[in-house]
Amino acid sequence: MPNLWNLTRYWPFGEATTTTAAAGVASGIGVPTAATTMLSYLGFTSEGVKAMSIAATWQSAIGNVVADSSFAYFQSTGALGGFAIAGPLGLTAALVGTAGTAYYFHLRR
Repeated sequence: MPNLWNLTRYWPFGEATTTTAAAGVASGIGVPTAATTMLSYLGFTSEGVKAMSIAATWQSAIGNVVADSSFAYFQSTGALGGFAIAGPLGLTAALVGTAGTAYYFHLRR
């Protein structure tokens, strides 16, 4: 079985560039996926607030939900299936992952 890191010598870019790009892609996909999964776990689903969940308990405690509140934001994001969070959070995570990895390789020189 070939060592995958040795395959970078055939890539027109170096190991640092390949790893930095991979970190950006992985964090750009992984962070929004984890956030969407967490919202669903808490009870903010595309069908609405899930019965007997943490979100249902929260909603019953606050009563009337005010627009622009954190509960309204979480519910809106959960109702869209996480698409509202995927764009901004994914872009931010990708930029931070890419910058952090690039800085690491810069320090290694």
